[in-house]
Amino acid sequence: MTERPVAFITGAAHGQGRAVALALAAAGHDVAALDVAAPLEYPGYGMGTPAELESLRGECEAAGGECLIAVADVREDAAVKAAVDAAIERFGRIDLLFNNAGICAYGLAHELTEPEWDAMIDINLKGAWIVGRHVIPHMIAARGGSIINNSSIAGLRGMARLSHYAASKWGLTGLTKSWAIELAPHGVRVNSIDPTGSTPRSTTGSPRWRE
Repeated sequence: MTERPVAFITGAAHGQGRAVALALAAAGHDVAALDVAAPLEYPGYGMGTPAELESLRGECEAAGGECLIAVADVREDAAVKAAVDAAIERFGRIDLLFNNAGICAYGLAHELTEPEWDAMIDINLKGAWIVGRHVIPHMIAARGGSIINNSSIAGLRGMARLSHYAASKWGLTGLTKSWAIELAPHGVRVNSIDPTGSTPRSTTGSPRWRE
């Protein structure tokens, strides 16, 4: 069992997940890094890759800790459970969960297909719940831990051409608040963060938010 705190991070191969993994490794954490590491039919842009996961492991270990990598889709309960079980077997604990895996895509609400809607909700919201339901029992048993859900400014307001994305992030915000209430008696903190893009100003001085 490691004496270092352990972070379990989803969507860890690149982007925000990778940045957090490297920052935590540098701050003294061991890392369990999960990523789908494969193309997804929707939204169709590049996901993390196996090579990125491997390089992440090397960079985390260069920072002085251990890094366990796992390839899994957060929508697949059995695969997520196996990744969490492997982290517990390797490290003996999970102190921090960063629910970061997610997608974003644009489309008018009435023009979205059902598979597009389902993919957005299943990855961004159900996926976070699936990961949490396997990590939380270990935190309860340890009488402590921290969960951070990566939401969005879209989880606080409506946004045009992002109805399915906003719905998923509003749901994640609600899940965060509900977990916080349920897990407080067990010493587990639950928070969400709400990133956005740059905020250029219009000629009237009103902010125009971009994801």
